[in-house]
Amino acid sequence: MKDQCIHPSFGQRKATEQDVAKHALQYISKKLKDEDCPLIHKNRLQEFTQQSSIQLLMYQTVNEGSMLAPQLWSSVLVDSVTYTPEATFLKRKTAEQDVAKHALQCEEFT
Repeated sequence: MKDQCIHPSFGQRKATEQDVAKHALQYISKKLKDEDCPLIHKNRLQEFTQQSSIQLLMYQTVNEGSMLAPQLWSSVLVDSVTYTPEATFLKRKTAEQDVAKHALQCEEFT
């Protein structure tokens, strides 16, 4: 007797893969919104400026604290407009992500 394997038809397989991909995308999108994923704001702002043919972004980070207790904030220059949120952070990368998020939330970028 031959070994028989049960394989879904191509149509069923494709539909299943698309369904799984859809659920994965929904999960990732929700997770990014819930966690407010801090690692993508600079990338999104960079992509926006490139697509809009806006000059390169210029970030500036200032430490209002000390070396042992930093209080960092960043500003970003986008198309001759400077964006500066009020929050301070312990790390430069976090401060830059925050200012990029702030710039993206402004009316001009929606």
